Amino acid sequence: MGHKTAKEILEEKDAIWKKSARDFKIELKPFSELAIDVDIEHKVEVTVVEGISEICGVVLETNLKYSFGSYVQLAISTFHGCKMNVLKAPASKCVVSTETSLDTILNIHLSLEEFREEAVKTKSSMPVTLCVGGTQSGKLRGVETLLNYSLRQHPEQDRKIFYVDLNHSHNLLSIPGSLGAAIVQNPQSVREGFLLNLKNPVMYCFGHTNPFENISLFQYYVHKLSKLINVKRKQMQDLEVIINIPSWIQGSCYRLLLKTCQEFQVSHVIVFESCIAYNQLIEDMPPFVKVIHTPRIISNLAQRTKSSRDQVDQNVEYFFGTPNRPLTPYKIELKKEDLKMFMIENVGVKGVTKIKKSTMLKATQGNLNERYKSSVFGVIHSYHIINRKPEDYYKAVIHHYISIHTIKRDTIVIISLIPRSDLSLPLCLIVTEQKLRNNVYPIPFISDMLESEPDKKRESEPDKKRDRSRERRRDTDRKRRR
Repeated sequence: MGHKTAKEILEEKDAIWKKSARDFKIELKPFSELAIDVDIEHKVEVTVVEGISEICGVVLETNLKYSFGSYVQLAISTFHGCKMNVLKAPASKCVVSTETSLDTILNIHLSLEEFREEAVKTKSSMPVTLCVGGTQSGKLRGVETLLNYSLRQHPEQDRKIFYVDLNHSHNLLSIPGSLGAAIVQNPQSVREGFLLNLKNPVMYCFGHTNPFENISLFQYYVHKLSKLINVKRKQMQDLEVIINIPSWIQGSCYRLLLKTCQEFQVSHVIVFESCIAYNQLIEDMPPFVKVIHTPRIISNLAQRTKSSRDQVDQNVEYFFGTPNRPLTPYKIELKKEDLKMFMIENVGVKGVTKIKKSTMLKATQGNLNERYKSSVFGVIHSYHIINRKPEDYYKAVIHHYISIHTIKRDTIVIISLIPRSDLSLPLCLIVTEQKLRNNVYPIPFISDMLESEPDKKRESEPDKKRDRSRERRRDTDRKRRR
């Protein structure tokens, strides 16, 4: 009996879900929104029948079904009004409200558009915008919307934006603990996701969700990304930059924010909700940096606790996709010598966190044992391993991520989106603190296991018996001769 694919498993779950789901017809008035909170192990299907609506600046097509998976919160907003059909289970919530942040985000976009037009007229550099805000301030939604509005504004100009994500806890480009940048040319797709619109992403595996777990490594990666951005901006003068950072609004995190602004030569800072951070930045930023304050992006749903936010597992989404774009990863068995694990350590003096002292960092090799089962590892790009010492592997770019499924005596089974034929063995891995929760639902794999070698012991047993019998005969012959 063959293994079920991701599509077949989702179809079985849909059949169970649709038994309890109900269909609702919803009409939104101009400048209103529909907030959706999907319950765990369920989903919500939305079909726009009439009018124009959008999610984070991405227009929804009419008469096309959109599916949203468990524990997802989103808002469908409209400037002109629309009608839609919503299929949902009783536990999932849908709230219609006329209190939205459409005006707020649109005003920020228009003000940034003025700076872009001025840069084109004067043939100067495009703006470098950094977005910062507290937890639950709606910053992530605001960043996505501004990014998509900018790409939609002049489609004939083939506008490009260099998106930099330093948000180590909730990263749009990859799993938590990643720091990276990529050129975005088209608005993201609601059905296909954000990652398919990226061009040549550059990804570093920081491995932690707190920058102060290894502040020297974090600052080193920020410095490397800023150098890359500055070089690209000199080559492409029309390249705009949008930077998403975590909630760095107070204490030592605020000092890290100032250092990041300096590294990337920021021209605009957008502060979501926090008036204290806004007033501090007005005082601390140079006069040529424009600081913009925006109120909190309104959410018409109850704020989630940390435990419920953790249910939105980006690791599961990375390996297995979304309801609109399910993925079936490979389960590959490799020999233990084909995997080399490295941990990045700070070997410098405590309290010294200057970026130039990268010699404080060192990659040390470790042993893969049972404690790393279900752990996620960054796979170093094979190009960056050539002519580089193992202790300098922390400088390398990550190609993709894998997870450890099973650790056997001589082999290790990994979960990978890349087939065995495209893997450059041996794989050099960087440890992260992320785990893949693969017990949420039955997960399909494409198995690629090693062929079992013939058991030499079993094959040699008859030979051993023959040798023993010969020895016995020889012994008896010797005794007789005596």
